[in-house]
Amino acid sequence: MSSDKDQDPGSASPKPSTPAAGPSERERWKRGRFPTWESVRWLFLFRLVVMVGLVLVFSPAVSDPLLIEVDADLAWRVLVVYAILVLASGINLYAQWPSRQNQVYLAIFVDLITFTLVMHAGGGVDSRLGVLLAVAVAAGAC
Repeated sequence: MSSDKDQDPGSASPKPSTPAAGPSERERWKRGRFPTWESVRWLFLFRLVVMVGLVLVFSPAVSDPLLIEVDADLAWRVLVVYAILVLASGINLYAQWPSRQNQVYLAIFVDLITFTLVMHAGGGVDSRLGVLLAVAVAAGAC
């Protein structure tokens, strides 16, 4: 009797099939892909809420005592561009283009640039808006 070790790897004889103990390799690969479209949707919702919050904080109708020196003109220019980019990312999310990973990379890149400029417009490090940078990095890591 010959065992499986004795058979030539190039031979055409069928190998004995064993029942699969768990999900197939393809199913494990599909499940392990990150980020999922659902997580990208949550990131979009988070960015939308942050955008609305920043617009309210830097609104000309509100005088926030937490902001020391505010360059409202720069803040509004940055927030208008940020609002357009966030809404465009919502359209891209709906179209599922570009890939999920690229959407997350672009979102975090735009957030870091925007939050840095908003922090500068709000008075620098003393404005306490630097925490937005940490939040953007943490949101991208999830």
